[in-house]
Order: sequence, then structure tokens, then C-alpha cells
Amino acid sequence: MQNNRLEQIDVGAWRTAIRQDTFAYYHYKMGVALENTGSTEAALAAYERAISEKPSHGSSHWCLLALLERSGGGTQLEAARDRALRLCPNYQDQWTEEQAAAAIVANRIDEAVTLLRSVTRPSVHGAQLWADLARVYRLRGLSEEALSFANTALETAPDLCEAHRERGLLLRVRGKLSEALHSLETAAPAFPFDLEVAGNLAFCYLAFLRFDAAFSITEKHCKQPSPNQFCNLAHVTILHVMGRYDEAVDFIRSLLLVDDSASWWLACYEGLVVQAMGRLPDALACYERALKESRDDCKPMVHSFIGLGLQEAGDVQGALDQHSVATGNSAANAWMLGNHALALWKAGREADADALLVRSLSCDDTPNIPIEIHQRPSWARPYFKDAYARLRSSGTVMPDMLEWWLVQEAKQV
Repeated sequence: MQNNRLEQIDVGAWRTAIRQDTFAYYHYKMGVALENTGSTEAALAAYERAISEKPSHGSSHWCLLALLERSGGGTQLEAARDRALRLCPNYQDQWTEEQAAAAIVANRIDEAVTLLRSVTRPSVHGAQLWADLARVYRLRGLSEEALSFANTALETAPDLCEAHRERGLLLRVRGKLSEALHSLETAAPAFPFDLEVAGNLAFCYLAFLRFDAAFSITEKHCKQPSPNQFCNLAHVTILHVMGRYDEAVDFIRSLLLVDDSASWWLACYEGLVVQAMGRLPDALACYERALKESRDDCKPMVHSFIGLGLQEAGDVQGALDQHSVATGNSAANAWMLGNHALALWKAGREADADALLVRSLSCDDTPNIPIEIHQRPSWARPYFKDAYARLRSSGTVMPDMLEWWLVQEAKQV
């Protein structure tokens, strides 16, 4: 298939395009340098050579017109303007996009945004710049703006992989899993070594119950511990869900050899895996080790793991005590609240359990509920399916991703 695609490429046209771009850019930059030294005639000649190499080189048209206007070009200016409009109608937009690109390189991000917003007919290059800005804003934690920029890029270039990458990462965090999956699948071939894309795509497959597809991704990147903990976590979770417990334990222990800073959460996940293997005392020992090794702000999560272990051991009151510690603070997340609800349900306190589940619908990690379902013992999953369906039927408004998850679960029956 790949050879057929190569045969379809017009190599001559490809080489011509590269030559045009390369030489036009060279002459354009030479013109800018000459203009900055006051060599007006030489600069004009350089811009003309750039236009000769690539008639649609908008920045050269713009600079030539600006220089002619400053130097009183007269009829030459009018002729150059007519030519620019004929050969490159969007020359001003191209110039603006180039200035925006320079602003991004210089980390003048607000200026770049302002410039790009003034562009009336964006090019593919402009779309790439919007994708670059989406990444900058995502890394700054400004997800609303970042998603808007990624969508703007895709309006101009619907197949732009960089924009799909940013959109997919942002939507996965928001729980828009169907849309995230589409964008991440579109981006993945262009980023075969991108661990962030790999981990997020694997978690999307996990939520869609496409375990083999998820494993095919993480297995490729996690033959050895990867430098990306999120990708490592995806691999451990998938091995656990697929029942490949020995592999999961081996991988967790290999992670400890290269990064012991994460020892407490690795101990928690080792406990979850050995608990699934029926080795409950070993699981509880892992959780206790995690409790000793974790920072104070991480201990509530460890108490929640201990609660899961004690509930399976039949100590419901002990589980409730652990979950009360876990959820009795402002840092309680949807995963911990769900675990507490699980123990309350086992104790026959359905109303209290439902109240915690409702509370879990407004946490920072609420969008991850369809994924976090799999980060518990497998016996917990039917409870959540029934409990969320019961809440929905009683009139509780479900977030979009939970409505979607309930539909996916119904398909498994």
C-alpha cells in the first residue's frame, strides 16, 4: 500500500515546490536584511527575485509594496499592487501570519493571537500557527482558549494532525471521549513516538471497552518503562483489566527500578492487581506500604484503596472507616467518593451512597469516571452501572460522558 502511495506522488512537482519555497524564502529574507541596512534598491531587487521564484509568496509582495510606498514608488507601486492582487490576493494575510509566527518564536503570545485574529483568509500555515498556540495555551492550563484555537485551526485545515492532537488531548480530559477518540486517532499516525497521544488514546479505547486496541498501543511503548507516567499508568490499567496480572506486577516492579519517586502509587496499583489475583493479604500489605511512603496530601487516596481491600475481605465497617478518612476532606475526588459509595451500598445505606455519587458528578475528575471505573476491582463495575442508571431514572442530570458510558455498558449485555 505504501509503495502505491509513493507511485502516486508527482516527484517533479514536489521538487519544484520545494525549490520555489526555498529560493523565494532566501530572497525574501535577503530583502528584509538589505532593507534594514538602508539598501532600498537592493532590497527591492531581492523581493522581485523572491516573487519571480514563487509568484504566490505573499510576504514578498507585502514588503515590496510597503517599501515602494515609503520610497514614493508612484506608477511602479500601482503596478506592483495590481500584480500582487492578481498573483496572491491574500498577500496581506500571509504577511500577518508570518509576523504571528515570529511573535510565537519570540514568546510574544498575546501579540500572535491578536495578529492571527486579524487574518481574514487564513492559510494552512495560519492553521498550523493556531495549533501551535493551542499547545501553548493547553500547557498554561488555559483549556477553553486552547480548544478554541485548535477548532479554529481545523476550520481551515480539517486534517491538520497537530490541531487534532491538541483537540484530542483537551477533549479527553473533559470526558468528550467520542470526539477525543476521533481526533487522537487522526493525529496518532503523525506522532508515532508521542507518549502523551499514546496514553490518552489508550485510555479512550479503555473507556470504549476496546481492550485489545488499547493494549496494542501501550504494549508498543511500554516494553520497557516509558518516561511518561501517564502512558505507564494506561499500560498497568489495561493489563489489570485484561487479566494479565503477572505481566502487570512485573511491569510495576520494573517501574520502581527506574523511578522510585512514584513508589506509593505503584504500590497501590500492585495491590489492586494482586487483589484481583485473589491474594488479598498481599494486596493489603501493598496498600499499607503505600500509606507509609506517600506524602500527606496523597494519603486520602491510599485510604480509599485500603477501603476497597477491606470491603473484599468482608470488613465493611473497616472499609467505611477508611473511606470516611479519604472523603472527609476537600481534596476528595470522584474516584474516592465512588469507592465510599460502594461500601455504603454494601452496608445497606443506599440513600447515603446515592448522595455521594451525586456529589461525585461535580468533581475535577468527573470526566474521567468511565476510565476510573476500570481502576477498581472488577466486582465494582456492575454496581456503578446499576447505581448511575438508577440515579438517571430518578431525574438526576447525568454529565454527557456518563450518559454515553451507560449506553456503552448497555451494549455489553
